Amino acid sequence: MTTTTEHWSHSAIAQLRDTTLCPVCTEGRLANGRCPQCGANLAGRAGAHVWAASSRAELAINSLRIELERVPRATETSVARAARAADSAPSAAAEASAPVDALAPATAPAPATAPASAV
Repeated sequence: MTTTTEHWSHSAIAQLRDTTLCPVCTEGRLANGRCPQCGANLAGRAGAHVWAASSRAELAINSLRIELERVPRATETSVARAARAADSAPSAAAEASAPVDALAPATAPAPATAPASAV
């Protein structure tokens, strides 16, 4: 199903792929693997680990997006049918606001009497 708005995963993947944006503070632009904003040094082994994790995260987000596309959705027809059914059902609010006397039986049941042999 295609929607007109972009799913959050697109911007997340774009950010994960951006090797110029500092992944630590997400504000600085890396120069030679270093962030002038927060001072992160991603030029060495730490940077390699971060980029590898970013790649794994991208794969996971893509996998999630595929699974989300497979989720069954109600069609507009079934949604409209459910809305009509809900509109035609008695209102719980109306029942809750009914006077207590209206909910009581018309006549009270006679009290139970003990059998004569039990006395």
